[in-house]
Amino acid sequence: MREIYTKHDIIVKPTDYFELNLYSMHFVGGLKIQKEKNMDPEKFTTLLYAGATLWYPGSRQILQSRISIKTGEAAERRERKRFEKTGLLYAGANDLKAIFKHAAPLISPLIFGEAIPTIGKGIETLEASSFDSLILAGPLNCLPHKVSQAILKPIYLDHHTPFLVFDVDASALSPNMKRLINANIEQIKRRRQRGERAVMVQEIKTRLRERWARREARKQRKLNKFVHKKEVRWERIQKNRETRLGGKEKFWSIIENSNERSLNRKNMRISQRLNRRNYRKAKRAKRRDLRKQKKEEISKLRERRRNG
Repeated sequence: MREIYTKHDIIVKPTDYFELNLYSMHFVGGLKIQKEKNMDPEKFTTLLYAGATLWYPGSRQILQSRISIKTGEAAERRERKRFEKTGLLYAGANDLKAIFKHAAPLISPLIFGEAIPTIGKGIETLEASSFDSLILAGPLNCLPHKVSQAILKPIYLDHHTPFLVFDVDASALSPNMKRLINANIEQIKRRRQRGERAVMVQEIKTRLRERWARREARKQRKLNKFVHKKEVRWERIQKNRETRLGGKEKFWSIIENSNERSLNRKNMRISQRLNRRNYRKAKRAKRRDLRKQKKEEISKLRERRRNG
């Protein structure tokens, strides 16, 4: 099957056996504590509980599995660094957390077998942009193979991504299987063409956006120049006004002084009016007193004359 794909310049990348090894270590290590204590082996609190209860067999199992998984991942990173020098490394490293995260909403984590890593890797492949198709190969009448096929096939069909199911048997490739492989190859080629067209369309869109951005930048520069000229002109007008009026502070001080003067004048006028009124009232009172005195004197004189 790989030879058929290589004739059409398609690279077939099989899943790593190391991934299944990591999954088996993880599942066997956390199975006992998950079933008996109902604790999630992925959580940090479970590891703390395991470290505090070393006499419990499930705690020892999960700690041993964690240590073995970390050492295996370190070995994988070391080998990947060596293989990167060849330039043929295009797939990412095996990440159990990502696989479990993708498979958790679709299948129970308590089911042991190849279904969980197959489904998780299938969803990861669908989200990754470096793969054009998924070939699901498994033994004939294998239950995990059938479960993963039933879950992944409708998802790939909804996303319009090529998907091929290959049942491995002792016999050679049947004509029907070859026809399905050729159909998958054609789907991959069409997907690449659509991808190239999409890239071309995206490039054209980026060019148009760049042109539009340049035009907008020119318009903005012209607008900034116009605004700057207006601001400079307004500043000159303000300076001329300030020079004519002797400055803003002097102008406002003059206005304040004039207001104060006007108020003082009003107060002076009011006070003068009050003083005049009081003066007139006092004069009138004096005149009344003098009249009374004169009348009294005249009346006294008349009485004297009568008596005399």
